[in-house]
Amino acid sequence: MPLSSPSLVSVPATPWLAIELHFPIAEAASHLDPAIQEVLAALAHHGLSPAGPLVCRHLARPTTHFHLHCGFPVPAGASFPPSGRLVLATLPETQVFRAVYRGGYDGLAGAWGEFMGALPGLLSAHPTLAPSGPFRESYLTDPSSVPDPAQWETLLDIEVKLR
Repeated sequence: MPLSSPSLVSVPATPWLAIELHFPIAEAASHLDPAIQEVLAALAHHGLSPAGPLVCRHLARPTTHFHLHCGFPVPAGASFPPSGRLVLATLPETQVFRAVYRGGYDGLAGAWGEFMGALPGLLSAHPTLAPSGPFRESYLTDPSSVPDPAQWETLLDIEVKLR
């Protein structure tokens, strides 16, 4: 099954180095790949490796454009001087409805559609919760290490808050 059953999960606050991006959906590859490489280069410049998988935190539901922060968790206590569009920030502690999608990136939109279709049932099972707006994708599989897209795993998280 490409999408696991969603569940409610608590996620801790996580420091991360990220870039804010806003671009047309059709231009995703030309913006995301350079941003990812920019964050990785900054980490390497400071002698650090990512402390977790790539995370994209979408600030708005995409219609014609993506508006998101894209970056990697960093070790606690890491510091970075201001540098261009890079921002050392914190992914907030929160609760999320989480599902795991297995498959190529071209299937993410369909997986999100399926997940969003399950959202009313999740909310009725948890009547004190409401979506807070942002949602996240955490890319658990490195395509350069696992070339078969059918084996790639991506966490899909919908951030929620108390009503």
